[in-house]
Amino acid sequence: MLQFRGFLIFDLKRSIFFFEMRRDIELDPKWFAFQKDVRKKFNEQDVLEDKVLEMSNIYGKIRGKFDDFQKRFLILIAQNSVEDIYLAELLNEIFSILIVQEHYIKFFKEELEALAFFEVEKIIQNKEYYLIQNFHSMHIPNLFSQISDNQKLLFSNDVELQMEVSQQQGQCTKEQIIFKGFTIFDTQRQCFYMLIKRGFENDELWKMQRTQISQYLLKRSKDPLQHFFLNYEMGQFLFEYDNQAKNYFILLTDSTSSQHPQYQLLSKLKALVQKIPNYQKLNKPQIENLLKFNLVEVIEAEERIYYQKYYPNWIEEEKKINRKLLRQRGMTQISFQDQGTYYNDEFSLTDFASQRVRFVHDLFQ
Repeated sequence: MLQFRGFLIFDLKRSIFFFEMRRDIELDPKWFAFQKDVRKKFNEQDVLEDKVLEMSNIYGKIRGKFDDFQKRFLILIAQNSVEDIYLAELLNEIFSILIVQEHYIKFFKEELEALAFFEVEKIIQNKEYYLIQNFHSMHIPNLFSQISDNQKLLFSNDVELQMEVSQQQGQCTKEQIIFKGFTIFDTQRQCFYMLIKRGFENDELWKMQRTQISQYLLKRSKDPLQHFFLNYEMGQFLFEYDNQAKNYFILLTDSTSSQHPQYQLLSKLKALVQKIPNYQKLNKPQIENLLKFNLVEVIEAEERIYYQKYYPNWIEEEKKINRKLLRQRGMTQISFQDQGTYYNDEFSLTDFASQRVRFVHDLFQ
């Protein structure tokens, strides 16, 4: 569970939000309602005089730090269990990063987000790590209680409980794909490879945006950014640079999805590819034959975890469908093996989602 769920900035002079970090929050009507509530809060109190923003909503605790020079509020969203002193400390640390950025002062928001987004993310992660290490029992829910709660949520036969949770966390259709694609761009050979298409076609739109991306990356080849986002018509592209291989790892995601799961997944994909020594020197068919299936498995497993967190009702529906399929085949249980330990489950799509392809294949051997 992330202790700091989001961060954004509100510019009072321009009356706009920017630098929106939705770490644990989806882009949905609740997010826009939250922004509307913040605007209303500014109108209800004399914020320029008080220079403080304090409120709570469904996301948790909201605190703001006022930038008197630029007339902006830096707004942090945290779990209710996080004490105010740590929110204030983190806001000061974030402010110290932004205030020295020329793009922040001159309000070049796209450039600011490209250059400082992941620097701010690192500061937030460091503060979360500090809380976990030093105040685990005070600020972080007990791990075993989290596991117990998750098991109750995922495997309970109480349909009413599932419906209640789904109403709180929104709806998701079976056709919705969160992690839409993955590829690698080689800046030296100036080409894409390891293309995994899950939520888009190899059509004119992809060809156009692929050209835009390659041109953007090649322009920055002498001074590459380690991490950054780009938003295009197809969705949100997350980039992570490999200094040694001079390659960019690229994840295409639905633009409404939470951001923290995106760079968690991309880091896993990058680590998997980097297990192959000098992978960048292999030809395209070689490396794709070695890794493509495993990369797809990781993406699918992470997407199931994402659904489990944000759309538990979807998981329950999938389990019902697969139970029905198994009954039709005269089966009630499947045993499968994961790292030497045997488990029994009715076609589990949650904890062992990544095993789905493997044990479905075993059924027909």
